[in-house]
Amino acid sequence: MKNILPILQENGLSVKDAAKALEIKPATLEAKLENEHLMRLDEACRLAELLDYTIDGLFFDRLYSPRDVQKGRIIRKIEEMDNTQLDLVWFFVKGLTDKKEATADDPDLTR
Repeated sequence: MKNILPILQENGLSVKDAAKALEIKPATLEAKLENEHLMRLDEACRLAELLDYTIDGLFFDRLYSPRDVQKGRIIRKIEEMDNTQLDLVWFFVKGLTDKKEATADDPDLTR
């Protein structure tokens, strides 16, 4: 099982917060995260949901979180696009990040 403590911290949660959500004592959760006690399936499901992970992605290193999977799908779609499609995506992203409308004469669009 991979180390879940950094994932808790990335989500702004402490062991105490997660234990409260799982309705168990913090010491019990710590013991389960350190493989001193078995985690029940319902606890694993609730913890994965709390952290926005699949159970596989949360507990096993070789698998990914739903966000990572979605990012991979987006990257593959972008790699398949032609230049016209990429320009349209760039206009959209530029508009979101700059909070202004991108224009065709934008120097950032040159390749």
